[in-house]
Amino acid sequence: MIDGEIIVSKDGKPCFESVMERFMSSKSTLPIQYGVFDILYSNNENVMGLPLSERKQILKRVLPAGDTTIFPIPYIEGRALDYFNQVVLNDLEGIVIKKSDSIYSKNKRSDSWLKVINYKYETVYITKIRRDDFGAILTFKDGRYAGVMEFIPAKESALLYKNIDRDKNN
Repeated sequence: MIDGEIIVSKDGKPCFESVMERFMSSKSTLPIQYGVFDILYSNNENVMGLPLSERKQILKRVLPAGDTTIFPIPYIEGRALDYFNQVVLNDLEGIVIKKSDSIYSKNKRSDSWLKVINYKYETVYITKIRRDDFGAILTFKDGRYAGVMEFIPAKESALLYKNIDRDKNN
């Protein structure tokens, strides 16, 4: 058993929206890849208690070489900053930094693993409120659709609705 992530690329880069398109439409023909992070069982043997460095070696032996459909995610020991800088340069999502001696923690986030996200910020505007299915419709300055903001903390959500109701009455 292996652990990884399904990838659908757009313009040579992993694209989450393309993954959603691929699985939400029966007509989509976008090619799927599977990037493998880790191995949990090898030859019916539980290897989760082995250090990550050993599991990576097992993974190299198990996965077919040169396959572009299922492949190991690169592991560059001691080069997290260089690797993250490449992620930023290529406008990718981020990396997970893992201690080489860490064991696999099933069904929980390990303290030995650190997710480092390449956050990107952009000014967007709330242009519409969905009342039946809570959420705020967002657009970019030029009017293009930017998405939906759904997970708004209760305090901010109440403030948003309070201001909308006030504007509605004026």
